[in-house]
Amino acid sequence: MNPSTAETNGATTREASFFRRIEAWLAQGAFESEPTPILADLAGCFDAQAAGFSLPDAAWPLYVGGNSAPSSIGWAEEPAFVRQIRCECRPAVHADATGAWLLAPVSCGVEVGGVLWLLADAERKWTPSETAAFSVVAATLASLGGKPWRRAFEKGALDQRLEYAASLAGKLGHGFGNFLTGILGFTELSLNEVSAQTTLHTYLQEVWQSATQGAQWVHLLQLFSRKLAINPQPTPLGPIVHEEAARLKAVWNQVLSFTTDIPADLPAPTIDPDSLRKLLAHLLDNACESIRQAPGSVRLSARIKDLAAAECLDLIGACRPGQHLEIAIQDNGIGLSDDQRRKLFHEVFFSTKPRHRGMGVAVVYSLLKAYQGGIRYLQGEPRGTLAQIYLPRHRQTETPRELPLAGARILIVDTDPAVRDSVSRLFEANGAKTTACGNPHDALKAYTQPAAGFHLVLAEVLMPGMNGYDLAHRILERDPLANFMFVTDKPSMHGLANQDLARKYDLVRKPFDPPQLLQVIRGSLRRGLRPIAGRAH
Repeated sequence: MNPSTAETNGATTREASFFRRIEAWLAQGAFESEPTPILADLAGCFDAQAAGFSLPDAAWPLYVGGNSAPSSIGWAEEPAFVRQIRCECRPAVHADATGAWLLAPVSCGVEVGGVLWLLADAERKWTPSETAAFSVVAATLASLGGKPWRRAFEKGALDQRLEYAASLAGKLGHGFGNFLTGILGFTELSLNEVSAQTTLHTYLQEVWQSATQGAQWVHLLQLFSRKLAINPQPTPLGPIVHEEAARLKAVWNQVLSFTTDIPADLPAPTIDPDSLRKLLAHLLDNACESIRQAPGSVRLSARIKDLAAAECLDLIGACRPGQHLEIAIQDNGIGLSDDQRRKLFHEVFFSTKPRHRGMGVAVVYSLLKAYQGGIRYLQGEPRGTLAQIYLPRHRQTETPRELPLAGARILIVDTDPAVRDSVSRLFEANGAKTTACGNPHDALKAYTQPAAGFHLVLAEVLMPGMNGYDLAHRILERDPLANFMFVTDKPSMHGLANQDLARKYDLVRKPFDPPQLLQVIRGSLRRGLRPIAGRAH
């Protein structure tokens, strides 16, 4: 018997065993029970290291069985590959540093509700017959999936609906933003040409006021669509809660009481201060407005909570398993019915308040999605509503002693000579070697010099002729191992920030103090692909 015949017979035997296992699972009602045993069986049938089930965009295994589970799902970090799975809805193979993957989308209705996968050694070549057999399991899950699987399908489908709504909101925000820019600009010019004592001036003021409110609405649409760049960083909860308490007291002091329970040693969540402020403001305003009779009360508490993979299914957003900061906001208002809680996210613009447009909850969802957090609404005790949000706990993983800058070669690209000089001196004082350029074209020449081998490019975003993200694309075309960190002094990056690069690399806002910059630069160097000689990286 030649080798190819033996291989074919082996595959046939394996598939026959696999189909017998499917019959046994169906007879035992295994699809109604915990998925891990099925996945372990599946890995064994195909001689794979592991089998698992993940949500399409989640870089962690929701359920997994087998000998060696992967710590992350690398293909989920590749948007183009995830789009391929969702659009083509057929099995696919993928190879990366983890190994050789065989994937089959599990459709829930017309949408992909999850991805079933096998992981084997990098040398493994999945055969067409194995791919066809594996697709049978995906079809079986879609038609017979029990409660554990069904929860994942429903969350995956809901995430896709919300992402579609966010994409639509972004297009609406872009169009209306352009219209309102013209209206506001010409109205302001007209106000300067008309006497303040005239009726026309009064009318123009009303137009300007309405357009300003429309601009605020557009800003909410932009937040929902995540068109604004994010800046993950440790942000203590206490000071922002103190600010919100003062704001609520000024507005609601005669109507309700606001109390807090925040441990003094509570770790910081990973989110920028402005986003955390927006999250709390929307949720606290909703809590206060739900109170229709005195005495009203709103209570905010916080604690650290470990989330398992299955618990993440109960949350709307992008939570991954691990330690999170849980922020709970409890009110004693009129509460929400089960149907209203469901509509909060299934109907993006749903609101229980007639004069509101429901965008507050949409913005909260979008911010939590961007920062890998989650939210859920529960029935309050003894009445009212309990909103729980979860944000990843910040962990200090690098220190100057662990990650010295010595040996790192950094290219600094900034149009301001003072910034170039001060940053160069700071890095060189900590052992790095720097090259500074005043424009992106000089930076391209410097980067392509023989033996340049930069470990990091620190680039200003707004530069004449070519912005920092465009420069990054030009460099990545030449060097896929290139590593970047971006800096800007603009509060908003709407319309400029490349979403793929903004998610992958750090963005630091000016002005920054030296310790902050050194902390972020060490984190960026840690994530780089090019090793730094003289130390482990």
